[in-house]
Amino acid sequence: MLQDGDEAKASDKRSIKTLTAYDIVVTTYETLEGQFKRMKITAASLKPGLKSFRLGFSLLVIFWRRGFLDEAHRIRSYKTHASEATCLLHAQKRLAMTGTLLHSDYHNLQSIMKFLRIKP
Repeated sequence: MLQDGDEAKASDKRSIKTLTAYDIVVTTYETLEGQFKRMKITAASLKPGLKSFRLGFSLLVIFWRRGFLDEAHRIRSYKTHASEATCLLHAQKRLAMTGTLLHSDYHNLQSIMKFLRIKP
């Protein structure tokens, strides 16, 4: 399943069950970032004890078997919503790939290490 652009907007109407029926789901950093922003707004507006929520951030609540980041250097700034969103992904195994050299500052690796669950 490819989830990008108009497909990402349509995903708000898809259930978690539908998404988990696919073997592979491909999405973008921007889609994850958008779902992360909606999740923060929704979480802030929920009343204590309320357990229902919109599925507009379903990618972030599914437990994935594997999570792959291509172009992982795109999350090197740990303060961005894209970085926060990718680190929230639930996955049993993780892989981050990049062909771009990272700068010598250790902060450039912080988000990638957080996504991979590597503790310094």
